[in-house]
Amino acid sequence: MSRTRILWQTLGFLLLFLSLFVIPAGIALSGARYPDLSVLPIFWVLGIGFVGAIVLLEMKPQTVSIELSETGFTVKKWGSRATHYPYSAITSYNERRQFDRASAFDELTLYMPTNWFMLRSNVFRDYPYLKAQLTQDARPVPYRRVITQTERMQFRWFLSGMALLIITSIVFGFVAHNPSGKNPAPLGPFTALLDEVRAVEAKSNFKGVSFRLNRWSDHWFYASRQDFDQDIRFLLRYIRPNRPVTLLLRESDIQKKLLETEPLTVGDKYFDYKRIEVFGIRQGNDINLSTTQPVYEPTRTRPYRWLLFYGMLLVLCGTCWVWTEQQQLLIQAS
Repeated sequence: MSRTRILWQTLGFLLLFLSLFVIPAGIALSGARYPDLSVLPIFWVLGIGFVGAIVLLEMKPQTVSIELSETGFTVKKWGSRATHYPYSAITSYNERRQFDRASAFDELTLYMPTNWFMLRSNVFRDYPYLKAQLTQDARPVPYRRVITQTERMQFRWFLSGMALLIITSIVFGFVAHNPSGKNPAPLGPFTALLDEVRAVEAKSNFKGVSFRLNRWSDHWFYASRQDFDQDIRFLLRYIRPNRPVTLLLRESDIQKKLLETEPLTVGDKYFDYKRIEVFGIRQGNDINLSTTQPVYEPTRTRPYRWLLFYGMLLVLCGTCWVWTEQQQLLIQAS
């Protein structure tokens, strides 16, 4: 197998492993009352879809093993059972010169009335001998794409599953959306004992300040530098842990996430439930800071962007379905 195909298959299965195991496990073990599902649908669609495309388009046609005997041969394709055929079952063949980044190789496609398989010179060392043995009763023909009934059904099931996953992701994006409204959100003070204050950075760039409150360890309170007109890094030097602090929060966050007097929406639960944005900080007589910018309710998702993104993937699924249906079908003899 060529290095390029090995690399793509390795990357594909790594993405699949991340999508199905690592990321869901990280979300489940995060300790949040409600897991953050904001990126999971994207990883599922891209991860499963990417690997599925590799399996069906690259790995499925590959011949895993072939064994010759005096009366015939036994061939096993990826994901299929080994099947024995007489040499006379091969009616035609095509040989093409193929290229990848590493080298050039020959690709031999052999056609039978009810099946087909492929041999590549960079996979089988005895490629010249296999070609001579398998094509002795066959005629050369122009290359054509073919598909068996089983392979077409596998394509259909995969594409149907992907379409269902995409549609579910679109619906989730709309259900989790919270309309923000045109009026600024009401803000209210929330006082508690401060456990910890620290800087939030990304690639050494200062993004804001986070707070941990004594009785609310399930949440982290975040003040973004973009919400304030002045540099808020001074809070790291002057604010004192183990003392009461008053944070200016959205009333909706106070009522829904802290006091739990109002019900949470789907977006409140599954899109960054642990994070609560801070728009003002006050501690004693030394620190009294608040934003001068209007604050609106969080929308959680942007459903029309979701619709555009996943809609393109849905169109791609439909295109693959049409491509599958256009392949020449090898019908199993009854």
